[in-house]
Parts: sequence; structure tokens; C-alpha cells
Amino acid sequence: MSYLFLLFGLSFSGLLCQCMGCRCGPLSVAQYYCNSDFAIQITITSERHDTEDELNSWYDMEVVNVYKTSDQLSKAMKSGRIWTTRTSELCGRVFKMDSNYVITGYYDNQNDRLRTHTCTYGRIYLDLNKVDKRFYDQNYKTIDCSKLIN
Repeated sequence: MSYLFLLFGLSFSGLLCQCMGCRCGPLSVAQYYCNSDFAIQITITSERHDTEDELNSWYDMEVVNVYKTSDQLSKAMKSGRIWTTRTSELCGRVFKMDSNYVITGYYDNQNDRLRTHTCTYGRIYLDLNKVDKRFYDQNYKTIDCSKLIN
């Protein structure tokens, strides 16, 4: 009987860890944009796993539109890859193949990679609500991130 309680306890704690692993507050589309190093519209073409690193994987992508970037990111963006951890339990983002997304993320300067996760913005472009679509279609050009309270 005690083994049953131990098994239940371990199962519950594992479930709790998976559910509590990535906690991020809701942000506006402008806050996601301003808090990121890049904002791009991409089409996901394939998924790959890093054979030397069991935690990370990358998706091959085609860049459709660039909303926010810097000179520092140009080489990483030209690689055609977006990196994330392999599972959502580790805050990794899961993309659907051949889907078009708007995503934000950060630059991993140690590895010269574009990275994203579940606490950054990532939506299928066709599923954007009216506010988000309007932001990425036109308003991002005029936003002053220095005035935005995060």
C-alpha cells in the first residue's frame, strides 16, 4: 500500500513539475515585441535535433517578413534556423510543419542562434486576432518601446 502512495506521489510531483515549469504572465503584443531581440514572420520547413545536445532542437525556417532585428542578428537569421528546447515541459515551443508564424525571441550570443520558447510570442499568422494582426501589419513601425511600461 505504501508503494502505491509513493508511486502516486512521484507521478503527481512529475505532473506538477511539468505544469509549473514555464510560468509567464500574459503580455500585450507590443510588450512581447519590445521585450524581444527579434520579431519575424516565418514558415517552418522542417525540424532537426541536435545530436550532441539532448535538450535542444531547431526548426528550419524561411523568413517571410522581418519586423524587428539588428545587425548582430543578421548572421543568425541567415542560418535559416530557430532554436528551442525539445519539449514544452522545458519551455520549448512546438511548431507545425509548413505553417506560417509570427514569433519573437532572443539572440543567444554564446552560440550565435535565434531562440524562442513558450514565454515569447508565437502564433500562426492566419490565427492572429485583429489587434495582433493590426500590430504586425502596421503599428509595429511606430511603437516607442522606451515609453512602454513592461
